[in-house]
Amino acid sequence: SSGVRPIPMPPSTATAISEALAKAAEYDPENGDILYDLGNAYRQNGNDDRAIEIYLSVIEKYPNTEKARRSQGFLDDMTEG
Repeated sequence: SSGVRPIPMPPSTATAISEALAKAAEYDPENGDILYDLGNAYRQNGNDDRAIEIYLSVIEKYPNTEKARRSQGFLDDMTEG
């Protein structure tokens, strides 16, 4: 378990954040921090399928990093139960 919980925010704010991070990821696709944050934004927005896709990408592109460990923790949390 990651131990990190999302910060509650209005859906419109979460959507705006997701959209901004998606655009940033287009401009800088090799930026692991943006990719990880995008996964978090999708997860907070309830878009679990997209979050899982992004987290798997983080794990693949940045193995043995804190981002990868946290991404795996979120994946584990999302697939429990």
